[in-house]
Amino acid sequence: MRRYITGSLTGFLLLLRAVVSKICDALFPDICANCRTIIPRGKVVCDACTRAIRFLWEDFCVVCGAVAQRHTNTCAGCAARPTHISAINSVFVYDECSKNMVLRLKFGDDLFHVRAYARWMCERGKAVLEGADILVPVPMHRVRLMHRKYNQAALLAQAVGKLRKIPTEVLLLKKSKDTPPQHGLAATARRKNVCASFTVADTDKVRGKVIVLIDDVITTGATIAACASALADTGAREIRAVTLCRTLL
Repeated sequence: MRRYITGSLTGFLLLLRAVVSKICDALFPDICANCRTIIPRGKVVCDACTRAIRFLWEDFCVVCGAVAQRHTNTCAGCAARPTHISAINSVFVYDECSKNMVLRLKFGDDLFHVRAYARWMCERGKAVLEGADILVPVPMHRVRLMHRKYNQAALLAQAVGKLRKIPTEVLLLKKSKDTPPQHGLAATARRKNVCASFTVADTDKVRGKVIVLIDDVITTGATIAACASALADTGAREIRAVTLCRTLL
């Protein structure tokens, strides 16, 4: 009798769970991170956006962002220019097709998709993340952080760190200068704008470590390069980077 009651109760709970799940699906459906159409549970973007978004599998120059030479981290034009970054991987191209989900992440409080973006970054950046000692997000100046409420790079870094079981140091790198936004600036102006604007809070955590910088968007690489310079100056053994997307130059 007891076994019958237990079995009936289990069946009822399973049925109730299925009903509640159906109701939640109807009231709170998953939506495409890019175009906001309703999509099946577990997907991030709809089929149309999946076809439209240019996912990246080639490697790009760590100096200028052009397609890199085979088996190197620079293009032919930048091969002789020194860089502190050994490798950069990005998931997809930042363009008219994909900019909506990036802008929602940066400015629209769309934090629901952070974990999904982190899974993409883990997949695309698997080789770059291998052997990393710590993840460090590209920081915001405290004034801008007060206006934004959150640093999307830090959220991505924490999510990637949890998935890959890599320690994340959100406060290790600090933006010491409140520089103007990089948007709209040419490459040379971008480099000048962020030059010497980052500092390391604890050099002991950097010295001798393999560090992976995490950011949402990379354009010319000026910000990533400035962060890498600060880490290299305080003794980092190797510096790499993984970003959600990049602008093709």
